[in-house]
This record gives sequence, C-alpha cells and structure tokens, in this order.
Amino acid sequence: MGAVPRGDNTPSWWQPKNPIFKSSDYWNAIIPWFVIYPGERHSATNVRVIISDMKLYILKKSTDRWSRINSVTTPNGQKHQVHISPSTAGESVDVRAEPSGAVSYKLNSGMNPIHGWISPKHAIDGSDVKAVYATMTTRLILDDPNGIDDSGKSRLAANIGVDYYPNIDSDRQ
Repeated sequence: MGAVPRGDNTPSWWQPKNPIFKSSDYWNAIIPWFVIYPGERHSATNVRVIISDMKLYILKKSTDRWSRINSVTTPNGQKHQVHISPSTAGESVDVRAEPSGAVSYKLNSGMNPIHGWISPKHAIDGSDVKAVYATMTTRLILDDPNGIDDSGKSRLAANIGVDYYPNIDSDRQ
C-alpha cells in the first residue's frame, strides 16, 4: 500500500471477505510490526533477540513534517508464523521481559518466524499521509548467560513494517 492507505491500493491478490475494504476510502489506522526469521544455517539454541525502541513516524502532506505516532515502543503482541513448520506454529511464543524493560524472543524448535507488534492501533488521517517510516533496535543475547555461547551459529534476520486498517476498530478480513 505504501503511502496511499486505501483499499483500492492493496495488492490485487488480496480479496477480503468484506468488499468495502477494496474501496477508494482512506484507511485511518496504523500499527507497527516486526518479524524475526531464522536463516537456513541457524543452529544456535542459546540465543534470543531483543526488540526495542519500535518507533513509527508519518510525514504529513499538510505540514510536510514528520510526526511520531506511537508513545509505546515495546512490543506487546506476538505469534508464530505458520509457513515454515505448521505443526509447531500454535505453540506460545517464548517471550521474556529483560531487566532493561525491553522484551526478547526465542525461536521454537520448529524455527517458526516470530511476528510481533505494538497495539492498540493508532488513529491517523489516511488522506494526509505522504510517507511512513518505522524503526526498531535489535540485539542478540544469550538465553542462558551461564550456558554455552553458541551465538556464532546464529543466522537470524529481523524486519519491521506497518499495517494500515480502515479504522482503529477494524480487522482486515
């Protein structure tokens, strides 16, 4: 969707149950998210990824200035993605609060990517969006600091993105 948050700017392959979501009406809610992916050769078992300082900015057409949207910067929602190992995707995500106040995540045995986000959704004026910028800080740490340091065997990637919604109360179905 990029910087034009409207249903008619969604990919053609996305066909929601509710056709109103494909209209030219602007979508007026947004949420930042991240995904932690294992690489093909990831074999570390004593590592976690800290995700912190998730920040979301919108460049407004009306002011041509960046505005920070979120005040909460710590993820508070997470689930496993299904596509790598469906049999383990339903497991609870191993999430831990760190002494710093940040949260860390550990991949499960099925190596399901971890999808996390900050909720609730943030209200925006979709017609005033010129650009969107999301950022976060990541850090690899040991799961058990007294255990074997196998962090050299880790092959992990993390990315950040945003999802628009028609409004703060909607789901995109």
